[in-house]
Amino acid sequence: MRINPYATYQAGASEEHREVKKELGKDEFLKILAAQFRGQNPLEPLKDTEFIAQMAQFSSLEQLQNIAAKLEVFEEDLVWGQYLSLLGKQMEALTTDDEFIKGIVTGVSFKNGQFQLEIDGKEYDIAAIISVGVPPAPEPEVPEIPGPEGEVPEPEASGDSGEDNNSGESGGGDGETDE
Repeated sequence: MRINPYATYQAGASEEHREVKKELGKDEFLKILAAQFRGQNPLEPLKDTEFIAQMAQFSSLEQLQNIAAKLEVFEEDLVWGQYLSLLGKQMEALTTDDEFIKGIVTGVSFKNGQFQLEIDGKEYDIAAIISVGVPPAPEPEVPEIPGPEGEVPEPEASGDSGEDNNSGESGGGDGETDE
């Protein structure tokens, strides 16, 4: 028997490029069902109950595929939501140069299959993030209210300044109070 090496080579090449599906889709199910109809014995045709059961299985399969697709979309949205919730948070990250950086997240992006966080204008891979926190609250600004002559009064220090706030009279100086 003579073997054609060219034919063997071609058969091997086509097998490499062939994609193998791991799941049966509805098209494959319909092909199997059509083949079953063509190959059935005419003396013992497929019973109605079996046909209805197969159609119910087919409908269930299609619904499960729809649910799986919706769950994938939901999962993607959930992940995006988690990363978007980091906007405005203070992050600490380890750079590729083994340096620690700290800053506020100002953006989220998805590049090359990875989520990236923008901190102080630079993008960092989500795997580089070490800690997440709430940024410190900014110092409140005290408005300057001009006094009667246009002067801005000094802010009063809290606590005891050592001055007596009475109208000039002390209680006698002996430490006792009048009752």
